Order: sequence, then C-alpha cells, then structure tokens
Amino acid sequence: MKVQNSFLVFVCLLAGCGGSPTPQRVPTASFSANNLTFGSENVGSSSEPFPVTLTNSGTAALTISQITVSQNFSQTSDCGTSVAPQGSCTINVTLTPTAEGTLTGTLSVSDNAPLSPQSVTLSGTGLPVSSGGRCTGRGMECPPQWPPCCPGLVCAAASVRAFCEPASASSSEVMELLQRDQNALRERLLDLDRPRREPSR
Repeated sequence: MKVQNSFLVFVCLLAGCGGSPTPQRVPTASFSANNLTFGSENVGSSSEPFPVTLTNSGTAALTISQITVSQNFSQTSDCGTSVAPQGSCTINVTLTPTAEGTLTGTLSVSDNAPLSPQSVTLSGTGLPVSSGGRCTGRGMECPPQWPPCCPGLVCAAASVRAFCEPASASSSEVMELLQRDQNALRERLLDLDRPRREPSR
C-alpha cells in the first residue's frame, strides 16, 4: 500500500492531481500607436520629439533588452530595463533626416513578451538644406506661423491650441479637437483655483 501511495504522489507531482492549475504569469506589450508620421525636416535638422507609450498589460514584469530605431530617427525613453505589470513608459522618437525624400523606418523593442520584438512604423520627409521648408505633420500641434502644416493639411484652431489636420477634415473632427482642448484648459483653471477655495486655518 505504501508503495502504491508513493507512486500516486509521484504521478501527481508530474502531472498534477485535481484543483485549478496555477495561471501562468506573462507580460503583454503594446504601443499606443502602430505608426508615427512626422512632417518634413531639412537635412541635418531635428524635429520635435514624437512620444509613443509602451504599456505592459500582462501579469508579469516586461523585461526590455533593447530599444532601436532605423537610420534618420533617434529615440530617448524613461523605460529603463523593466516595466511593471499594468505599467507603462514613454519613448520619444525624433526625425533627423540624413537624405532628401521620403524616409521610412521602424521603432523596435525587444523584450520577454510574446511576439517580441514589438514595433512601430516611422515615416517622414527630408528636405534640402537650402529649402527652409520645414512643415508639421498631421495631428501634431502647430503654431500659427512656423513651421507650417505639410501640404494637404491646415492649422485647425482648438481653443488655445491648434493642430495640423486635413483641409477636408469634418466639422465633427475639428469639434473633437476643440472639446479635448477645452477640457484640458478647464482642468488647469480648476487646479489654479483650488488653493483659493481651501479654508484658512
């Protein structure tokens, strides 16, 4: 009987006997955008950083071994070597053209998540140094005077800010930008007003 019980214990250790199996803890990596579209920059000049968020929605820490970008692009990040479960970090990508014309590339993150490496498609345009023709890409904030929006885009005002959007953008898309910016402005005003409302001690 003792021999039989020992054999059953051994089998249970190998194959498991009853009960719910312990769920496997794994990281799950994803980006806030699948592609980043920059505007135009003169060869040798650098664009404003374009942020993209890397999120770990898994149940184990995301261990990052390498972050790379293709030629004509560079990156900085606050990711370090690990992102906690349900945590995130930001990677800022910059376009610095070394050649004229359409430029494409990839932001790539190698880690311990399934389907590694994760990647984001990058694109932009290099202009001749003498052209002075920098422009701002779609969805990026634009000042009213410089740099202008890229061809086919207009600087759509949204409260105290403006964004480069297609000239054919619908009124609902412009209103969405306006509403988003008004909400942000309202929050800032509330933050400034809160100290005044606190009762004096």
